[in-house]
Amino acid sequence: RGEGVWDNVAGNPTGANRMRGLSSANIVSNGFTSSSTIPIDTYNIDAVEISRGSNSSLAGLGDAGGAVNLVTSRGNVNRETTSLQTRFDSYGGYRTSLDLNRVLLKGVLSVRASGAFQHDGFVRKPSGVNSVRYNGMVKYQPFEKTSIAASYSVYRMNGNRPNSSPPRDNISFWI
Repeated sequence: RGEGVWDNVAGNPTGANRMRGLSSANIVSNGFTSSSTIPIDTYNIDAVEISRGSNSSLAGLGDAGGAVNLVTSRGNVNRETTSLQTRFDSYGGYRTSLDLNRVLLKGVLSVRASGAFQHDGFVRKPSGVNSVRYNGMVKYQPFEKTSIAASYSVYRMNGNRPNSSPPRDNISFWI
């Protein structure tokens, strides 16, 4: 068997970190196991809860290392907000995100929409990756201690990533 470069971090970036030196953390979204095929993005995250220790506070989901719970954004029935962010980098990449919360009935009904478009540029050309994310939310609070929230998310990614391993010469091993 020949020598090779193995890059497990590129294949599973969420499992690259260890908690308490034991294992990678369970990534959880609003208390439910999240899919590791969709990368984490903070455009629709309001809070991050880190629970360290065995089984942490999530019964049945905890690992020896702990868990990271991502609390996603929800509509706010009391306050309107608007946020626009833009970023550029030196490799031709850029990112734009927008977050709007609108109160339809003060203290009762609100809608919130957020989205992000990101182009990742790389040194090696013609590589580049486009990511699009949309999130729509509704919150209805008919009584002071009763609320109903719903959300819908869309994620799409397309493009060409650069090679994660350098070119290999397999003839040298054969000779």
